[in-house]
Amino acid sequence: MIDNLQWADSQTLRFLSQFGQEIEKSKIFLALAFRPEEITDIAPLKELMNQWGKKRWCKHVKLDRLDCQKTKTFVCSKLLKERFPEDFFSYLHQNTSGNPFFLSELLKYLLEKNIICLKDHGWEVNSEKLGQTVVPHSMEAVLLKNLGRYDPETLGFLNGVAVMGKRFDFELVKKLNLVTEKDLSKILFILVKDQVFIKRESPLRGRVYYQFANQGLQGLLYQKFDEKKKVQLHGKIAELLEEGGFEEDEETIFEVEHHYLKSHHHQKAYQYALLSAEKMAQRFANQEVLQYLGTAIEAASKFKDEEEVKRKKLEALMRRADFHKQIGELNQALKDYKAILRLTKNSPYLRMIAETYNDLGDTYRLKHDYKKGLSCLKKALGLRERIGDSLQIANTLHNMGLIYRIDSQYRKALWAYQKALHIYKSLGNKFYIASTLNGMGELHRICHRYEQAKNLLQKALEIKQELDNKEEIARGLNNLGATHFDLGDYGQAINYYLESLKLNEKINNKKEMTFNLENLAEAYRKTGDYENSLKYGQKGLELALEIDFTERAGRIFKELGLTYFELGHYQKAYEDFYQARTIANKIIDKELQVLILINLSKLFMILNDNQRVEKLLEESLRIINTINDDRSLVGVYRIKSWLRNKEGKSEESIKLLNRAMDLAKQADSQEDLFTLNLDFCEILLNLKEEEKAKKYLNVAARFMRDQSAGYISLEPEFFMNLGRTEWLSGNLSEAERDFQIALEKANKLGRPELLWQIHHLLAKLFFSKHDFEKAYKESEKAGNIVKTLSENIRDEKLRRSYLEDQRKKELLSDLKNAAKVLVGNLEA
Repeated sequence: MIDNLQWADSQTLRFLSQFGQEIEKSKIFLALAFRPEEITDIAPLKELMNQWGKKRWCKHVKLDRLDCQKTKTFVCSKLLKERFPEDFFSYLHQNTSGNPFFLSELLKYLLEKNIICLKDHGWEVNSEKLGQTVVPHSMEAVLLKNLGRYDPETLGFLNGVAVMGKRFDFELVKKLNLVTEKDLSKILFILVKDQVFIKRESPLRGRVYYQFANQGLQGLLYQKFDEKKKVQLHGKIAELLEEGGFEEDEETIFEVEHHYLKSHHHQKAYQYALLSAEKMAQRFANQEVLQYLGTAIEAASKFKDEEEVKRKKLEALMRRADFHKQIGELNQALKDYKAILRLTKNSPYLRMIAETYNDLGDTYRLKHDYKKGLSCLKKALGLRERIGDSLQIANTLHNMGLIYRIDSQYRKALWAYQKALHIYKSLGNKFYIASTLNGMGELHRICHRYEQAKNLLQKALEIKQELDNKEEIARGLNNLGATHFDLGDYGQAINYYLESLKLNEKINNKKEMTFNLENLAEAYRKTGDYENSLKYGQKGLELALEIDFTERAGRIFKELGLTYFELGHYQKAYEDFYQARTIANKIIDKELQVLILINLSKLFMILNDNQRVEKLLEESLRIINTINDDRSLVGVYRIKSWLRNKEGKSEESIKLLNRAMDLAKQADSQEDLFTLNLDFCEILLNLKEEEKAKKYLNVAARFMRDQSAGYISLEPEFFMNLGRTEWLSGNLSEAERDFQIALEKANKLGRPELLWQIHHLLAKLFFSKHDFEKAYKESEKAGNIVKTLSENIRDEKLRRSYLEDQRKKELLSDLKNAAKVLVGNLEA
């Protein structure tokens, strides 16, 4: 049972979110209570309740205030054998507004005042005494009135322990000397008996502690306590906790921070706020980290020495900016870095200014604003050259190389990496030598110089192994996996990814594990092993959500969406793409936004919603124009070409493919070149331009023969086009053979959208050969696949749109024609 869920921290909500995914398999009853009025529309709890509300196992029981009849039932359940008049129940209802908790406290108060008493084995109310008594008309008043029975010493003790928090340790209470040790045991015994306190034993420390049975009472006492005494007591508690150390219970650190903050001991509050943020970061409790860093900044602002204020505030701001960047909250990171630059303006803190520009450059890189990123890095480089810090000069050059590489400025990237490498070698810094070799390897990989890439990445890995830096070894293995992935050697890529994952699991590097799991999901998808693709994708998503790695969660949702898309589970694909899009928009990840918009365009192209495809493509173009992403532009032109071809505008379709082809050649994107040649072939076959189609098919065949690249997922489409070309040339046997190969490969990959199209082509081929029985069977197989695919689409409008596609209408017509011929032959 979890009460007051509206006060749950982000760690608790993350646990519940994960737990909710497993609860259906378990024999656990979980009851949660919360106040709906305290849950805002943007709260994570609201999102959790919305998710659970859709689950079969979740029941929402609304606990409204009690009406008069239910008030009576409640009182009778508490006081058996009552003999109360009806107007007494009305009185109770009017004075408590049907609030069960208020009602319980009011009953306690009336019992304490002997207004309700036991007489002749039954409960009665003294109406005369009730009429003479002023009954408290608020919860606060009832709680305080119920404490009126205690002596001043006990009341003073209650005020003191209220400062300690919702729970307090017996040993610590003893050290505070709020009362004598003899009186302490007596007071605690009475308060536990009266259910003011609940006595517990800590499983961690084996110590006895107490907590207020009513948290509202603790808050009320704290609020009413003398402010000066409260501040002094907070300070004393903090000192005692600090003296006790934190070895046995790390939670003490957070308590010390709280008490120093409340005691206005700003230096200590600052120190423990930073330490608390560090501890929370280890727990991946991101919101708590930011809260503690905010507290540190606020505490630093209250230091007496102006210079110390600036220095400490800068330190905390830098930590918060770095953390914002680490968790993908890039706009907040920029805000903090810019605040640092304002604070350091015209100051002697050149190193910090240089570091800030360096970090700003990296943040702009993550936002895909490469122009601003390079501008900041150049400023950082100038400052570091002025200071004469060789290591930091090399670090900035390394970062410049990274941005140049991503921005396709490959010569400049190589120049920056080589300069950085030269400095690192002169310093003998093996760690950074390995890091730069790794960057250069990635550069060669992008430029499709795979042998050079493998050599550099292997050298980097050997240095990391020599240094026994397990985190970097794991990263190096992952990068080698990515190189083999680009080569189409998915099996070897998977081996490297698994090895990297195993090492990251060993060192509990959860952040890097999300990259491994995402890469494994993609690699398995490319091999057609959708079961493992979904398995690793789901694991990666769960981990990314657990550690609040929002950016990666968006990427993994995208990858899962692609897997479901290829499997023909269009509804699930849409849901995952939508989740990815929501995250991309939230963190303003333009690259991810474009990828999702393009994949959604492909999905709605399949679903025959051309109007939505046009809107999505226009939106993607607006973003692409801001990030200079030619690879994504290829995708947009391809889909626009499919649309124009569908509309019968072949000439415009070919123009768009030519634009895409030019961009793909400039980027030397081999997979795009392969798919574009297949696209050209398909359009030209539709136009019956056999010779031109063969020209593009021959180029595609060279990609197929390239043993260094694996294009498994494109093989069915290649053989479909090859079969159509043979058919157009009159080679029907060869066409049938090619279609059967395409069918086998699509079946192995589990690609239903391709399967029904191949079955339909075979049906048409058999019909042309007057083999009507086979034609009917193939048409029927195609129809059954289409029916299954449509049943996965829950949206009725989209389902109708999917089935109204011209090719599916043609399939239905062909099925009917084959059936008619067969029936006619039987009748004859």
